[in-house]
Amino acid sequence: MDLEDFSFSLPNNLIAKWPLTDRTQSKLLILDRDKGSLKEGIFKNLCNFLDKEYFLVMNNTKVNKARLFGKKRTGGKIEILLVQRINDYEYTALIKGKVKDKEEVYINESIRVCIMHNTRGNLHRVVFNELTGESVMEKFGTIPIPPYLKRSAESIDYDYYQTVYAKIPGSIAAPTAGLHFDRNLMRDLKNQGIETLEVTLNVSYATFNPVEERDINKHIMHSETYFIDKTTKEKINSLKNEGKKLLAVGTTVVRALEDAADDFGLISKDGLVETSLYIKPGYRFKIVDSLITNFHLPRSSLFILVSAFCGLDFLKSAYKHGVENNYRFYSYGDGMLIK
Repeated sequence: MDLEDFSFSLPNNLIAKWPLTDRTQSKLLILDRDKGSLKEGIFKNLCNFLDKEYFLVMNNTKVNKARLFGKKRTGGKIEILLVQRINDYEYTALIKGKVKDKEEVYINESIRVCIMHNTRGNLHRVVFNELTGESVMEKFGTIPIPPYLKRSAESIDYDYYQTVYAKIPGSIAAPTAGLHFDRNLMRDLKNQGIETLEVTLNVSYATFNPVEERDINKHIMHSETYFIDKTTKEKINSLKNEGKKLLAVGTTVVRALEDAADDFGLISKDGLVETSLYIKPGYRFKIVDSLITNFHLPRSSLFILVSAFCGLDFLKSAYKHGVENNYRFYSYGDGMLIK
């Protein structure tokens, strides 16, 4: 399929530049795949569109303060986005600014990082000298909000660019479908008898690496790691065997669970796993029954994944409805429930 098939027009004013202070007041567009119908709602009322036949799986990853700003000896400014940990002192990173191989960049007067040659594509290897990468992020890092917001991170982002159930540090972007949940909604789900389970996929370069090949089949996904503990694996399989419907909260959960599932529709992997799974139209879903997701960027691997789940034409009709009805798009935008 041609990459342009996954394009759409979006007025700039519909890009959500800021989060809603009440997470659950986001709009929720419900897509019924069987009926081919669209229905409008509010995320706060999610329980009204579900029943006890559903259970939710969420991604409990936590966004690192992975964006660092530094200077070269010459005074030139460099931006470093730490993508993936290699060990305590070494990471792969995206670099903004010109640097030579093995050039040192100062995060402050005493903290240095050595920028090594490209490891793969746009990624560099960086080596910290005085402190671990985790310590440098904690002391000097900022939350890496998406570049299309065209602003610097502010105090509100440190709260709202994390899910309320974030626990495990390791991501460079939020699993944005989960940003709509608050503690009250989590309680409402529990009171309605809808179980919630957690897995961890550390959102990395693979999730937002742009698709540049015109033939989408030629796009190569970078790898990401996910973790499913044995108890969660057994619980998911038990619920599926009972005939319950698995509702994945976000494309990262879809990617982890589909990679972990066998051809019988059950989870066969647990522990720490690396995946390069690329979900595109024609993919046969093995375990995920329904999906909560946001409105994604055109021509992105996320838009391609969702189109594989509900059909490209149906998804485009939903996006057209969103544009015509002033939905808020992208990470801080509104959500959709695909049943």
